[in-house]
Amino acid sequence: MAPPQSDPKAAQHLTRWTEHNAGLKRFKGLLRVQIKAEGQTLNGRAALAGIIPDRLRVELLQTLGQPITSLVGDGTTIRVHAVSEGRFYQWDQTGSALERFIHVPVGIDALLEILSGRPPLPAYVAAQMDAKTEDACNIVLKDRWNSVVADLQCDGEGRIRAFRSVDVEGVLQYEVHWDAWQPVAGYNLPRTVRMISGRGDQVTWTLERFWPDVEIPPATFVLEGAGNS
Repeated sequence: MAPPQSDPKAAQHLTRWTEHNAGLKRFKGLLRVQIKAEGQTLNGRAALAGIIPDRLRVELLQTLGQPITSLVGDGTTIRVHAVSEGRFYQWDQTGSALERFIHVPVGIDALLEILSGRPPLPAYVAAQMDAKTEDACNIVLKDRWNSVVADLQCDGEGRIRAFRSVDVEGVLQYEVHWDAWQPVAGYNLPRTVRMISGRGDQVTWTLERFWPDVEIPPATFVLEGAGNS
């Protein structure tokens, strides 16, 4: 069976979305975070520093600003310090590695794309207009065997609005909703992002402060006391 072919119009939309904020390579931010999982809701704040494509540090903060949990991804390994437990954890930095942290199966590279206002694209061979909708810029991504691996939806201004990742049987893995946007230092960045797992767990990030194009020393992605060798 011949592989599916991309539609020029769908490819054009996808290129625009994947090149959004292309100049943004490193940033720091302060966010409000809400995690709803396993029947519980956690509200808090988080400080983060990221270098695209795969380095991230997140500090979940108490009300007074002290870290509750520190997470660092250096490109190959994720290390976590659970401050209240006095324990360290580590695991490989894979495409779903943050599921243990935020209950949504994404990796650090995908999260950095999402927070930068871009869809976290899976492996695919063709982008096509979604024949099941009447919207002008909703598209689907297909693999070599013509199976849909993701679908993307736009908002009224042509920006990415929603992204859904599905497995080969069409079962939802997770979805992302960019609910609000704001201009920051020449970039058009998402202000509120919701990520929902296939099980219904949800994490919502709301951007409070953002500092793009800042210097971030390599030591930022080293977690002291965690055995970084």
